Amino acid sequence: IVNFNQFGASSLDLLIYTFTETTVWVEYHEVKQDVLLRIGEIIERLGAEIAFPTQTLHMHDDAAARRAEGDISAL
Repeated sequence: IVNFNQFGASSLDLLIYTFTETTVWVEYHEVKQDVLLRIGEIIERLGAEIAFPTQTLHMHDDAAARRAEGDISAL
């Protein structure tokens, strides 16, 4: 089952619901991995991309600021 599930904060969320014949945990994860990799191949083949959340961290360099202001002790 593949359905559009909801609008996320910055995404369109899909629900992918699958069933397996196996109840063996390791085999289940092998099947799950195969399904996910095939979905990834389809997305790539169609020229689409999956957006992943990102963050930007801005670091303030106090020493550089003091040098720019002429503070000799910052050297």
